[in-house]
Parts: sequence; structure tokens; C-alpha cells
Amino acid sequence: MEEKKNICKKCKCENSATSLFCSQCSEPLTKEAKIKKLGWWLVFYDLSLPGLGHYMAGFKKLGLILMGLFIIFFTLYVLDSAQRTMAIFGEISQTNGSLNVSSIEQGIKDSQTLWGSFLSWSWFLIWIGAIVNSIRIKFTV
Repeated sequence: MEEKKNICKKCKCENSATSLFCSQCSEPLTKEAKIKKLGWWLVFYDLSLPGLGHYMAGFKKLGLILMGLFIIFFTLYVLDSAQRTMAIFGEISQTNGSLNVSSIEQGIKDSQTLWGSFLSWSWFLIWIGAIVNSIRIKFTV
């Protein structure tokens, strides 16, 4: 009976079925090997962009979903914040024309909405969830 071989995607070298890394070019042959090679960089990548560490560790679909959701919710949050800020400055300039800290603070309090709170927490929770999951992946392999 012939032993099953792992073929390296990079150099096309045949390796034993139990090999984690290619014997010729040291390329990771399995997801576990990719995770071991990444080490703590897995978590660092998810700190910089949620889902990037997952993508690089071989969880491509999950990584793309996390990156997409983070970018969408963060962009919506920034646009909502910019729109609210412009509205606050517009109202202040129409009423008395002078900007002071108390009028800006009051404008911010008056403009807070459920939608804005949802957007601010959404991107933050996606980011924290990706980091926690990458730490879990690192320690389970």
C-alpha cells in the first residue's frame, strides 16, 4: 500500500503525510503549520485589521468576512460622526456664530442617536472579537 504524500504548493516537492513543513523549502503544508509559523504575528495582524490574521492563517473566508464587516461598519461610523459634527457646527454658527466648549459639548449630547451608538459598538466589537479569536486559535494549535 502506497503512503499518502503532501505536495508542496510552492516547490512541488513530495513530503510525507505527517509533515507540517516542506522538507525542501520550509513552506507550511497545513493550517496548523501556518499558524505555528505566524506565531504572535497572527494576533498582531488582527490588531491592525480585523480578519487579516485569520486570512493569513488559512481561514480565508472568515478573514474576508471579518475585514469586510469591519471596514463597512467603521466607514459608516466615520461618515455618521462627520455628518453629526457638520450639523453641530452648522447649528452653532446659525444661532450665535461663536464656538465654545460648552456649546460643542451640548451639541454632541443632543445629536447622539441609537444608530450612532450601534455603529460605534459594531466596529469595535468586530475588532475585539477578531483579536480574541486569533488568540484562541494561536493557543489551540
